[in-house]
Amino acid sequence: MMLILALSLLLLVVFFDARFLKKEDERLFTENFYLRNAYLALLAFFIVLVLILAQEKAQALAIVVFFVFLPYYLIKRFKFVAALGQRQQRFHLAADAFGVVLMWILGGGIISTLVGVYFESVLDFDSLLGEMIFSAVGSSILLLVLVYEASRRFSDKGFFYNVGFIRGPNGFLKLFVLPSLAGLGFAVLSVFIVFAREITPSTPLGEIISETQSSYILLVFLLMAVGVAPLVEEIIFRGYLFHVLRQLKGSKFTIIVISLSFAVLHVGQYWGDWLALVMIALIGFTLTLMRAWTRSTIASCVMHYVYNAAVTFIPAIMMMVSNPAYVRYQANFDQLNFVQKVELLHQAIEKEPDLADAHHELAHLYLEENQNIDAALEAINEALSYFPDDKIFLDTKAAVLEKLGRYREALPIRQKLLQNRENR
Repeated sequence: MMLILALSLLLLVVFFDARFLKKEDERLFTENFYLRNAYLALLAFFIVLVLILAQEKAQALAIVVFFVFLPYYLIKRFKFVAALGQRQQRFHLAADAFGVVLMWILGGGIISTLVGVYFESVLDFDSLLGEMIFSAVGSSILLLVLVYEASRRFSDKGFFYNVGFIRGPNGFLKLFVLPSLAGLGFAVLSVFIVFAREITPSTPLGEIISETQSSYILLVFLLMAVGVAPLVEEIIFRGYLFHVLRQLKGSKFTIIVISLSFAVLHVGQYWGDWLALVMIALIGFTLTLMRAWTRSTIASCVMHYVYNAAVTFIPAIMMMVSNPAYVRYQANFDQLNFVQKVELLHQAIEKEPDLADAHHELAHLYLEENQNIDAALEAINEALSYFPDDKIFLDTKAAVLEKLGRYREALPIRQKLLQNRENR
């Protein structure tokens, strides 16, 4: 589903880009992008052949679009823009912005593919979160380079000036205090919503994090989310794209488009948790309003940093106060032996009986050590009583049942999990 959504968004960007270029010079556009009927027939035959032979239709279609159609379109696009010669500043602003987005999509796809091959073939290390971090770093660097080059057209006053990191006439209150309070307020509201809900929907990002065993990878992810992501996202959205769209369409249009684009960027991470996506959309809208109000990216960057830090550390502080045993279990996992881990988990469950993760951890520990498997089944059933559709919990239950020799009961769970993976 997410792959189809990504392809749809890519084709939408290509459609608007092609429409924009054609409007600039229809005759030249037709000459550059025209395909003879024989070429069209050959391309259609190739796509149909790939879809017939491939087992994973969506993945095959994605490969064709990302690595055949998109490079071809970009080559034609570069030739077309070069043939146009000197044009008005407004044209180059829009053309550069579309080019940045399309080059980033292509480059991001290539980087993700190479990272996946490297992790599987060279490192022989199975970590989806690790792959995601490496891919995000690579694509972020690529995007910053593209934005750096494109923003040089704005002025000769330097990169950070061009993407809005200026104080202007704003005082400390407007640039730092009010954005910090706004970020903290949204963080408190987000944490309240998470703890107030009886059931937290499963999301792709949540599943990847829960499957990660390495504390080092989790720490790197945390540092990226709190220390790097806000700056990169503000440079791209409230910095570069905000400047381009405001010059072309005005402030109201810019605020709406930037806010929606920011929300769409996070759909892949939080798919299935619609309340979380609504919150992200509201945060993106407020960040963009902050940028428009202060005419500076500093304010939105401050708010973004405060929000990401607070929404990360407030739950940790609350957990430390309400359930210190579970915090000690998580923090000292690598240093604890089996008996100590079990003891801390029992203390955590006694303190908070509905802590599903503690029940699951207990079941997983028993399973790994091949001890007290009946208790493991009881613990995982307790965890599933709170989150009956959690894929990680279901996988553990299937493993426990298989360890007990109850394969007929485990088989339907395995089939359900396999069907869910195929439907992604």
